[in-house]
Amino acid sequence: MSLIPGKYKLENNENFVAFLKSLGVPEDNATFADKLRPTVEVKVEGDKVEIISDSGVKNTHQIYILGKECDDPLPTEHIAKSVAKIEGNKILVHTKCAELNIDGNRTYDFTNDGFVLTYHNKSGDSKRIFKRI
Repeated sequence: MSLIPGKYKLENNENFVAFLKSLGVPEDNATFADKLRPTVEVKVEGDKVEIISDSGVKNTHQIYILGKECDDPLPTEHIAKSVAKIEGNKILVHTKCAELNIDGNRTYDFTNDGFVLTYHNKSGDSKRIFKRI
């Protein structure tokens, strides 16, 4: 049985402010975002993956069709193009945005306890640690 579906609460960030700033988010907004502790629900139905985030301030609902390019809004309000795939208990997302010169990856690594979301880009890595609720 897949460990991916479920509801999660953010517990900790590592290098998140620097990551957001590398995307062009102003420092005060990045610092504010770093303090939020959103809940995230992840659903998987066939080749469709939904990631629903509720921070109490800004909510997002992203749908990926595995292996197909989709629009993926960035925190800067730009729209990137992303492709997602599942490998075991990981969701891997490759994202590009020519307008911001972004070419990076996100890895959602799920365990019984929760998941770690790792952002990889040319400016370095950032992690967000979520606990299953």
